[in-house]
Amino acid sequence: MISINSEEQVFHLQTLNSSYILKVSDAGHLLNLYYGPRLEHRETLSHLNHTARVKLGSTTAYSSADERYCLETQKLEVGTTGKGDYREPSLHITYCDDGSSTSDFIFDRFELSGDRPDLPGLPHSHSPSEDDLSLTIVLREKLKPVELHLHYTCFVHTDTICRSMTIINRGSEPVVLNKACSASVDLPEAGFEAMHLSGKWIAEGQQQRHSLNKGVFSIGSSRGVSSSSHNPFMALVSPDCTEDYGCCYGFALVYSGNYKITTEVSSYDQTRIMLGVSDLDFAWPLSGGMQFNCPEVLMTFSHGGLNLMSQHFHAHIRQHIIDREWQDKPRPVQANNWEATYFNFDESKLMSLARKAQSLGVELFVLDDGWFANRNDETSGLGNYNEDRKKLPRGLAGISRKIRQLGLQFGLWVEPEMVSVNSDLYEKHPDWAVTSPGREASPGRHQLVLDMSNPSVVDYLYEQLFDTFRRAQVSYVKWDHNRNLSDVYSNHLTAEKQAGFYHRYVLGLYDLLFRLKEAFPGILFENCSSGGNRFDLGMTFFMPQTWISDNTDAHERTKIQQGFSLLYPPCCMSAHVSGHPSHQVLRHTPIESRFNVSCFGLLGYQLDLTTLTTYEEKVIRQQVGFYKKHRALLQQGVFYRLLLPASNQRAWIIMRKDKSEAIVGFFQGLQVSNPTLKTIRLPMLKPDVIYSINSREQYQNIRQYGHLVNKELPVSIKDRGILHGIIANHYLLPVNAESYTMHGDQLQHMGIPIKSQFTGTEITEYVSHFGDFGSRLYHIRCLDC
Repeated sequence: MISINSEEQVFHLQTLNSSYILKVSDAGHLLNLYYGPRLEHRETLSHLNHTARVKLGSTTAYSSADERYCLETQKLEVGTTGKGDYREPSLHITYCDDGSSTSDFIFDRFELSGDRPDLPGLPHSHSPSEDDLSLTIVLREKLKPVELHLHYTCFVHTDTICRSMTIINRGSEPVVLNKACSASVDLPEAGFEAMHLSGKWIAEGQQQRHSLNKGVFSIGSSRGVSSSSHNPFMALVSPDCTEDYGCCYGFALVYSGNYKITTEVSSYDQTRIMLGVSDLDFAWPLSGGMQFNCPEVLMTFSHGGLNLMSQHFHAHIRQHIIDREWQDKPRPVQANNWEATYFNFDESKLMSLARKAQSLGVELFVLDDGWFANRNDETSGLGNYNEDRKKLPRGLAGISRKIRQLGLQFGLWVEPEMVSVNSDLYEKHPDWAVTSPGREASPGRHQLVLDMSNPSVVDYLYEQLFDTFRRAQVSYVKWDHNRNLSDVYSNHLTAEKQAGFYHRYVLGLYDLLFRLKEAFPGILFENCSSGGNRFDLGMTFFMPQTWISDNTDAHERTKIQQGFSLLYPPCCMSAHVSGHPSHQVLRHTPIESRFNVSCFGLLGYQLDLTTLTTYEEKVIRQQVGFYKKHRALLQQGVFYRLLLPASNQRAWIIMRKDKSEAIVGFFQGLQVSNPTLKTIRLPMLKPDVIYSINSREQYQNIRQYGHLVNKELPVSIKDRGILHGIIANHYLLPVNAESYTMHGDQLQHMGIPIKSQFTGTEITEYVSHFGDFGSRLYHIRCLDC
């Protein structure tokens, strides 16, 4: 809902639980009066403009008409330079007619609409409901013919507001954008803590939380992609904010290239946060009549802690970012051959994997890297779209047909934005590679990046991919991007446009993805960039799921998935059960834990299925059956991170909206000696109903007990002997089942009373052995709903 008090020039944006209130000052600047818990709309809101009406020393008055009006202390929606606001600006323009860079944008007009503002060439939120309105406020520069169109869309039911900005040059002389943030928000207080996600390859999505002190703090990317170094997301939280308590503001950028998120705490205890395209190596010439569209920003306020903030984001992403085709459609259980074979495969090996996958209940088989000509390692072949006929005698069409005849869908890995020097494409078009004139290119995974700012490159890739996807009849595409940008230069662009290359690259990528999305609406695209190096809302718009990390170790994955869950719902995160030891950390983790973590995402298997033991086959078949039975809940439920006192333990719950059914995951790190009793409190359940709680049926491999199994057997067997192996492979040793019937208020305040863990003395029906990196799933169902 958006209400407007025309006389006061106040704009009140309301979601179900929040208000965002703007006002035009007497001098014409657009101010933020309030952002927080929902307020009732009233005839007058101007008293919310709490500002210093006194002369402040060592400040610059905006004009001689009012020496008490100083931009440095105003909560501005757009911060510029040259008129007394000495904080970091959100917009910086050079006017080419005289070389000046002072800007002063004042209110001109507004437009209210039920349609979302158009952002040509950029991903954006879609499908607003009848209750969702959009407001565009137009500011004009006082002396120069430049307009700013500030776009606001209220998504009432997801408690989110989307913002963006369009800069239009209405004159005949060019201007240059040196910085253009999509959104800037000034909050009236200091004392916030910043939460964001940092990382690196195989350690993405690591939560960071720290105080914001006086001065500037920023995160961003200079890699050409949004990067795993810092995800384009930040939350400003009160120091007392927890998962279930306290106030926080969440901000996320719908963009896939270089970006910057900047916070500044001013001398006057105001906090500014700005999000947008990075101003590093950015200068965008804007000739007369042209416009520049800033990417969209998604923001939300929560008065109920971090979980509520995340749920706002999750709901918005599921309903308004993910393509309608995939919003409620079940995602298939997949098997990927990468960690099973790497580059070393042929058709016979692939078919063996596919047949085994089909027998285990898998629905999709994905052929990963190495299928095209001269691609036997990472040093060559990228850019070639003709198949390796030694590996695939009948080509992609042949292997696809065979796999589909098994009843499986066929998926394919591609890395379109890259080229190997040792490839037919590079030999024909070396000028299409991103290299700096006269300099040796810095190596990155033995490959170069194609110039996506060049329309000829985009057209070529579209033609090749269209032909490949059609010929192979693929239903799934894993789109990879394994190299950061360096030696940045385009042979296609003029000198004055080189400083905008990073953004033009992203626009070229989006152009290609828009075209492929239209041509193949039924293909499920999965985003990947060496894992989570380009996991952002821009890519999520085109590709509803992402391979969030190349790290398939279950224990490390709990950290990664927990971190990313601050912004992204589980239905965006692909998670695979891999082999042992982990290929990334060489850790041995129980196969049941590998599944329990993976089912809080989009389940897949990435291990050599043809070498499974009988025990592993039986366990995987039951895992897949459990996942399919509860797939709708696991992929579309409401997700919470649960608070646990122990640092080596994590717990999650995903539940139906009506709270009638849920699944709880409990994960621990190293087993501790003589552990104390544990409970898992579930404060989100209904207090006045009865729930049944049953642990998932799961199994242990008796090999882990070594010679201790002899204490329970009537005969003695040798540790790791032949008989020991036979028993381990064929006998499924169940973990102690847990079953409870409890009222909701008991689960809220006491929690699930987990059985005692092993204390070094005995294992009985009252003892549950978790062990190192052990885990459990609990299925919860309302008995009287």
